[in-house]
Amino acid sequence: MLAVGVVVLIWEWRDRRLVEEVKREEVELRVAMGADIHTDVDSLEKMLVAAKGKGSSLVILVGDLTKVGARSELVAVRKVLDESGMRFYVVPGNHDWWNQKTSRGAWEEIFGVKYQSFKEGGNKFILVDNGHWLGLGKEQRQWLEGEVLECRVVRCVVVMHMPLQHLWSTHVMGEDSQAVKAEAGELVKLLVDNGVKEIYSGHLHYADSYEIGGLGTNLVGAVTRAGSQKPEFTEVVIGGGEVKKEVVGVE
Repeated sequence: MLAVGVVVLIWEWRDRRLVEEVKREEVELRVAMGADIHTDVDSLEKMLVAAKGKGSSLVILVGDLTKVGARSELVAVRKVLDESGMRFYVVPGNHDWWNQKTSRGAWEEIFGVKYQSFKEGGNKFILVDNGHWLGLGKEQRQWLEGEVLECRVVRCVVVMHMPLQHLWSTHVMGEDSQAVKAEAGELVKLLVDNGVKEIYSGHLHYADSYEIGGLGTNLVGAVTRAGSQKPEFTEVVIGGGEVKKEVVGVE
């Protein structure tokens, strides 16, 4: 019993130390999140100009950079990002998986990994590739299960293209597969159990925020025009122990 008590004390001390380190490192961070570009590079350029004008320090594109996942489309989007001079991260969407013969290798060639994590301003960002119709896959699922453990003591910002759930729409992860739909439910539990409060997603082409089962979802509007919906992105400001979000129109 004494040994168990010592182990518990060590872990509690470790967790407190990590929290204190995060608080010391935390500074105001402005992140521009845009989704569903669909190769509309003109609107993407305008988004980046607007994001830079608002003081965003980095850009995250939340999937569907392309219409059909063609290599030429990926190259066009990468060119605009490079020329902006801004730091950026990207995650694939379901449209980026459409052209399997060219997009599977092309994505990694042009953008590198399909999922990743990084730390910025005392926050941990976890970018998940959930746009494939077969789900995350065993390798990515195991990676994610390890990554979220730190979310118990560090604020995690989890980004994925497809929402895991919605109040009324079926246009979410698993919309075409019961097995993938079940995996989406498992991911909700995994995130909530490890202290993740909310995620950022695209796919539905409009901005919104809601909570289901303890997990908040922030929908990032489409950078391209979607019907009557004007192009937009979301500026996320993290600092002072809180997160603020503003939907910004792309003129």
